[in-house]
Amino acid sequence: MCLKRNLYFCLKPTVMSLIEIFNTEDFNKMIFNPFKVKSLKNKYPKLKMFKTFKDSEEQMIKYVLYMYDQNTPMKEQFPDLKVRKEQAAILSGYDLVKDNEKLHDIFFFLSGKLVDMVDEFLRKQNNRIWSMIVSNEQTFFEYQTKLLSPVEGERDKDILQALQIKSKIMDDLNTINDRLDSYYMKLYGEDQELLKVIKADKRLTPEFIANL
Repeated sequence: MCLKRNLYFCLKPTVMSLIEIFNTEDFNKMIFNPFKVKSLKNKYPKLKMFKTFKDSEEQMIKYVLYMYDQNTPMKEQFPDLKVRKEQAAILSGYDLVKDNEKLHDIFFFLSGKLVDMVDEFLRKQNNRIWSMIVSNEQTFFEYQTKLLSPVEGERDKDILQALQIKSKIMDDLNTINDRLDSYYMKLYGEDQELLKVIKADKRLTPEFIANL
Protein backbone atom coordinates (compact mmCIF):
# COMPACT_ATOMS: atom_id res chain seq x y z
CA MET A 1 0.00 0.00 0.00
CA CYS A 2 1.42 3.40 -0.99
CA LEU A 3 1.77 6.15 1.59
CA LYS A 4 0.55 9.64 0.67
CA ARG A 5 3.99 11.21 0.74
CA ASN A 6 5.22 8.54 -1.64
CA LEU A 7 2.63 8.91 -4.39
CA TYR A 8 5.47 9.34 -6.85
CA PHE A 9 6.58 5.80 -6.09
CA CYS A 10 3.08 4.36 -6.44
CA LEU A 11 3.58 4.29 -10.19
CA LYS A 12 4.31 0.88 -11.66
CA PRO A 13 8.02 0.25 -12.19
CA THR A 14 9.20 0.63 -15.75
CA VAL A 15 8.98 -2.49 -17.88
CA MET A 16 12.03 -1.65 -19.95
CA SER A 17 15.11 -3.71 -19.27
CA LEU A 18 18.02 -1.44 -18.46
CA ILE A 19 20.36 -4.36 -19.06
CA GLU A 20 19.14 -4.34 -22.67
CA ILE A 21 19.54 -0.56 -23.03
CA PHE A 22 23.07 -0.39 -21.68
CA ASN A 23 26.24 -2.42 -21.92
CA THR A 24 29.42 -2.28 -19.87
CA GLU A 25 31.22 -0.07 -22.40
CA ASP A 26 28.59 2.66 -21.97
CA PHE A 27 29.94 3.35 -18.47
CA ASN A 28 33.66 3.11 -19.19
CA LYS A 29 34.18 6.88 -19.08
CA MET A 30 33.04 6.98 -15.47
CA ILE A 31 35.59 7.03 -12.66
CA PHE A 32 34.34 3.64 -11.51
CA ASN A 33 32.20 1.54 -13.85
CA PRO A 34 29.47 -0.01 -11.65
CA PHE A 35 27.55 -1.83 -14.39
CA LYS A 36 27.00 -5.51 -13.52
CA VAL A 37 29.66 -5.31 -10.78
CA LYS A 38 28.79 -7.53 -7.81
CA SER A 39 31.26 -6.01 -5.36
CA LEU A 40 32.50 -2.49 -6.05
CA LYS A 41 34.93 -2.44 -3.14
CA ASN A 42 36.61 -5.65 -4.30
CA LYS A 43 36.85 -4.53 -7.91
CA TYR A 44 37.87 -0.93 -7.17
CA PRO A 45 40.20 -0.63 -4.15
CA LYS A 46 40.56 3.10 -4.95
CA LEU A 47 37.01 3.61 -3.66
CA LYS A 48 38.75 3.87 -0.29
CA MET A 49 39.78 7.40 -1.24
CA PHE A 50 36.16 8.38 -0.54
CA LYS A 51 35.84 8.37 3.24
CA THR A 52 32.05 8.60 3.13
CA PHE A 53 31.87 5.40 1.05
CA LYS A 54 33.65 3.32 3.72
CA ASP A 55 30.62 2.06 5.65
CA SER A 56 28.01 2.62 2.93
CA GLU A 57 25.91 -0.12 1.42
CA GLU A 58 26.75 -1.30 -2.08
CA GLN A 59 23.45 -0.11 -3.52
CA MET A 60 23.88 3.46 -2.31
CA ILE A 61 27.45 3.67 -3.63
CA LYS A 62 26.26 2.49 -7.04
CA TYR A 63 23.44 5.03 -6.98
CA VAL A 64 25.91 7.87 -6.30
CA LEU A 65 28.14 6.68 -9.15
CA TYR A 66 25.30 6.30 -11.66
CA MET A 67 23.75 9.66 -10.75
CA TYR A 68 26.67 11.96 -9.99
CA ASP A 69 29.65 10.92 -12.06
CA GLN A 70 30.12 13.75 -14.56
CA ASN A 71 30.52 11.16 -17.34
CA THR A 72 27.53 9.01 -16.51
CA PRO A 73 25.46 8.15 -19.62
CA MET A 74 22.33 8.35 -17.47
CA LYS A 75 21.98 12.11 -17.93
CA GLU A 76 21.79 11.77 -21.72
CA GLN A 77 19.60 8.67 -21.70
CA PHE A 78 17.20 10.08 -19.09
CA PRO A 79 17.19 13.92 -19.22
CA ASP A 80 14.24 14.15 -16.82
CA LEU A 81 15.66 14.09 -13.29
CA LYS A 82 12.80 12.11 -11.74
CA VAL A 83 13.16 9.37 -14.33
CA ARG A 84 16.97 9.41 -14.03
CA LYS A 85 16.80 8.95 -10.25
CA GLU A 86 14.35 6.09 -10.67
CA GLN A 87 16.41 4.30 -13.32
CA ALA A 88 19.66 4.82 -11.40
CA ALA A 89 18.00 3.25 -8.35
CA ILE A 90 16.92 0.23 -10.40
CA LEU A 91 20.42 -0.21 -11.85
CA SER A 92 21.82 0.04 -8.32
CA GLY A 93 19.71 -2.87 -7.14
CA TYR A 94 16.85 -1.07 -5.41
CA ASP A 95 13.23 -2.15 -5.80
CA LEU A 96 10.97 0.85 -6.47
CA VAL A 97 8.09 -0.73 -4.55
CA LYS A 98 9.77 -2.60 -1.70
CA ASP A 99 12.30 0.16 -1.08
CA ASN A 100 9.95 3.11 -1.60
CA GLU A 101 10.49 4.56 1.90
CA LYS A 102 14.28 4.42 1.57
CA LEU A 103 14.16 5.80 -1.96
CA HIS A 104 11.99 8.70 -0.88
CA ASP A 105 14.73 9.74 1.54
CA ILE A 106 17.39 9.22 -1.13
CA PHE A 107 15.60 11.11 -3.91
CA PHE A 108 14.79 14.08 -1.67
CA PHE A 109 18.21 14.10 0.04
CA LEU A 110 16.69 13.35 3.45
CA SER A 111 19.51 10.89 4.07
CA GLY A 112 22.43 12.66 5.73
CA LYS A 113 24.69 9.82 4.67
CA LEU A 114 23.82 10.33 1.02
CA VAL A 115 24.36 14.09 1.25
CA ASP A 116 27.90 13.51 2.58
CA MET A 117 28.63 10.92 -0.13
CA VAL A 118 27.44 13.11 -3.00
CA ASP A 119 29.22 16.18 -1.65
CA GLU A 120 32.55 14.34 -1.36
CA PHE A 121 32.15 12.65 -4.75
CA LEU A 122 31.44 15.96 -6.50
CA ARG A 123 34.34 17.67 -4.77
CA LYS A 124 36.78 14.94 -5.79
CA GLN A 125 35.73 15.30 -9.43
CA ASN A 126 36.70 18.96 -9.18
CA ASN A 127 34.22 20.14 -11.81
CA ARG A 128 32.43 23.23 -10.49
CA ILE A 129 30.02 23.44 -13.44
CA TRP A 130 28.89 19.82 -13.00
CA SER A 131 28.43 20.42 -9.26
CA MET A 132 26.27 23.48 -10.01
CA ILE A 133 24.14 21.47 -12.46
CA VAL A 134 23.56 18.76 -9.87
CA SER A 135 22.65 21.32 -7.18
CA ASN A 136 20.29 23.28 -9.43
CA GLU A 137 18.58 20.17 -10.79
CA GLN A 138 17.91 18.98 -7.24
CA THR A 139 16.49 22.41 -6.32
CA PHE A 140 14.32 22.34 -9.45
CA PHE A 141 13.12 18.85 -8.51
CA GLU A 142 12.14 19.97 -4.98
CA TYR A 143 10.42 23.14 -6.21
CA GLN A 144 8.55 21.10 -8.78
CA THR A 145 7.26 18.80 -6.03
CA LYS A 146 5.99 21.82 -4.08
CA LEU A 147 4.35 23.26 -7.17
CA LEU A 148 2.44 20.06 -7.89
CA SER A 149 1.04 19.78 -4.35
CA PRO A 150 -2.66 20.72 -4.03
CA VAL A 151 -3.69 24.15 -2.76
CA GLU A 152 -5.36 23.85 0.63
CA GLY A 153 -6.95 26.38 2.97
CA GLU A 154 -10.14 27.02 4.91
CA ARG A 155 -10.33 30.73 4.06
CA ASP A 156 -10.08 32.55 0.75
CA LYS A 157 -7.16 34.49 2.20
CA ASP A 158 -5.23 31.29 2.88
CA ILE A 159 -5.92 29.94 -0.61
CA LEU A 160 -4.87 33.22 -2.22
CA GLN A 161 -1.65 33.24 -0.21
CA ALA A 162 -0.91 29.65 -1.27
CA LEU A 163 -1.48 30.57 -4.93
CA GLN A 164 0.84 33.57 -4.58
CA ILE A 165 3.53 31.27 -3.18
CA LYS A 166 3.06 28.96 -6.15
CA SER A 167 3.40 31.88 -8.52
CA LYS A 168 6.69 32.79 -6.82
CA ILE A 169 7.85 29.17 -7.15
CA MET A 170 7.12 29.28 -10.89
CA ASP A 171 9.23 32.43 -11.21
CA ASP A 172 12.04 30.71 -9.32
CA LEU A 173 11.74 27.66 -11.57
CA ASN A 174 12.15 29.87 -14.62
CA THR A 175 15.28 31.36 -13.10
CA ILE A 176 16.71 27.93 -12.28
CA ASN A 177 15.86 26.69 -15.75
CA ASP A 178 17.77 29.61 -17.31
CA ARG A 179 20.75 28.90 -15.08
CA LEU A 180 20.70 25.24 -16.07
CA ASP A 181 20.68 26.19 -19.76
CA SER A 182 23.74 28.34 -19.12
CA TYR A 183 25.57 25.63 -17.19
CA TYR A 184 24.78 22.97 -19.78
CA MET A 185 26.07 25.28 -22.50
CA LYS A 186 29.34 25.69 -20.60
CA LEU A 187 29.65 21.97 -19.93
CA TYR A 188 28.60 20.66 -23.35
CA GLY A 189 29.23 23.72 -25.50
CA GLU A 190 31.67 21.92 -27.78
CA ASP A 191 29.26 19.05 -28.34
CA GLN A 192 26.15 20.64 -29.85
CA GLU A 193 24.46 17.33 -30.60
CA LEU A 194 24.75 16.28 -26.98
CA LEU A 195 23.46 19.66 -25.86
CA LYS A 196 20.40 19.23 -28.09
CA VAL A 197 19.64 15.89 -26.44
CA ILE A 198 19.93 17.38 -22.95
CA LYS A 199 17.64 20.32 -23.76
CA ALA A 200 15.16 18.34 -25.88
CA ASP A 201 13.11 16.95 -22.97
CA LYS A 202 10.39 19.57 -22.46
CA ARG A 203 9.13 17.78 -19.33
CA LEU A 204 11.78 19.60 -17.31
CA THR A 205 10.60 23.10 -18.17
CA PRO A 206 8.43 25.26 -15.87
CA GLU A 207 5.98 25.80 -18.74
CA PHE A 208 5.27 22.08 -18.99
CA ILE A 209 4.85 21.67 -15.25
CA ALA A 210 2.52 24.69 -15.03
CA ASN A 211 0.20 23.12 -17.63
CA LEU A 212 -0.12 19.73 -15.94
